[in-house]
Amino acid sequence: MKDKLIQFMMGRYGTDTLNKHILYTVLVLIVLNLLLNNRMLYFLSYALIAVDLFRTFSKNVTARSAENAKYEEFMRPVFDQVKVMQKNFSDKDHKYFVCKNCHKMVRVPKGKGNIEVTCPRCGHHFDARS
Repeated sequence: MKDKLIQFMMGRYGTDTLNKHILYTVLVLIVLNLLLNNRMLYFLSYALIAVDLFRTFSKNVTARSAENAKYEEFMRPVFDQVKVMQKNFSDKDHKYFVCKNCHKMVRVPKGKGNIEVTCPRCGHHFDARS
C-alpha cells in the first residue's frame, strides 16, 4: 500500500507554503462556520480544500512553483514582520528591524534611544528607536 502511494505521488507537486496557508485558512473558516452557521463560509471552505487538493496532486510542477514564488514574494513583508516580532520577543538585549530597501534583518543594541540604523548589505539609512 505504501509503495502504491509513493508511486502515485511520484511526479506530483506535493505541499508548499501556499498549500499550508490555504489549509490554515480552511481551518479558520470551519471554526467560524461552526460559530456562525453561514453557508457562504461552508462553500468557501470546500472550494479552498478543492484548490488545495488540486495543487497538491498537480503534475504541472513549474506552474505550482511559480504560484508559490509569487505568493511568497507577495507575503514577504508579513513573513519578515513576523520574524522580527519573534526575534524581538525572544532577544532581550537587541532590537531587530527590516531594511525597507533590501529586506535584510538588522540587529541593534536595545536601550539606545532614537538612532540612525545603517543596513550592512545595501547601506540604506533609516531612523529607529531601540
